[in-house]
Amino acid sequence: EMDEMTWGPSPSSVTQTFVSPGSREKEKGNVLFNEGKFEAALTSYQNGLEALQRDVTGRGIEERAAPQHWSGAVETALRLTLHLNIAAALLILERPHEALASCTD
Repeated sequence: EMDEMTWGPSPSSVTQTFVSPGSREKEKGNVLFNEGKFEAALTSYQNGLEALQRDVTGRGIEERAAPQHWSGAVETALRLTLHLNIAAALLILERPHEALASCTD
C-alpha cells in the first residue's frame, strides 16, 4: 500500500489575505514608476487613494471584501505611502506645487 503524499500546507492551515484595491494600485504604480512611466504611475497612485477611501468607508465594494479591522495603522501607512508616491511622481513631472499639496492633504 502506498503512503499518501501531501504537497504544501493543508487547506485548513491556509488563511485568506485581504489585499485592498488601494494596495494593488500602489503596486501597479510602483512598476510604472520604475519603468519611467510617471504620468501612468501618478494615475495609479491617485486611483489607489480613491480605492482606499472606498475600502475604508465600505462604498463600492462588497461588505465581505474588507475585514472589520481594515483601518488604523495599515490604512494610515498605505494612505501616507500613496501621498508620498504621488508627490514623487509630481516632482519628476516638474509639478512642485501639486506635489506639495499632495503631502499636505
